[in-house]
Amino acid sequence: MNPAFRSRDKHQCSRLPGFTMVEIMMTVLLFSMISGMFFLVISQWRRSAQPTISDRLALQADSIRAADILIDHVREGLELVRPNLAETSPYLVMRDIVNNFEVLYLEADTEESKRCNKLIYSLYSVINDFSGKAPMSTRKRLFGGIERLVFTCHSPNSVQIELTMANTKGRFQFISQVGLLNFGSLE
Repeated sequence: MNPAFRSRDKHQCSRLPGFTMVEIMMTVLLFSMISGMFFLVISQWRRSAQPTISDRLALQADSIRAADILIDHVREGLELVRPNLAETSPYLVMRDIVNNFEVLYLEADTEESKRCNKLIYSLYSVINDFSGKAPMSTRKRLFGGIERLVFTCHSPNSVQIELTMANTKGRFQFISQVGLLNFGSLE
């Protein structure tokens, strides 16, 4: 006799506790439907998050390139003229080995500001000897996409740079302490 059924009398059968095949199939069907919806939502989320991650990485790479350009210009200086010691300013004035003065300053970038819906600047460099004998100063755009840039003089030979780059997708901040390549004996 089958152990699942015990006969008490001819017409009555009792079952042992358990699940029927229909209950198991319905459970598997519901679990697979819920799992499918979960994986669909996760895949859509990953697709939507992917461009923002790549945009942020691109902004970070652009910011690092811009910071390298700025650091190279600052290191070429021999002496900081402005900002004064313990002073912070949005521009930097320094003297080089041949007594030229270089000014690094910000200028508003109207096209980029309209595109980003916030005030964006470009960094310019002007070099002049102020003697009156040399031709007029040379003005050169170094890079753009700047939301904020300040210089803080911590010692006569070093400056702290706080640079915040921005675009429509986000912003990236860079802070660095830069020492001048002071050639003291060449002066």
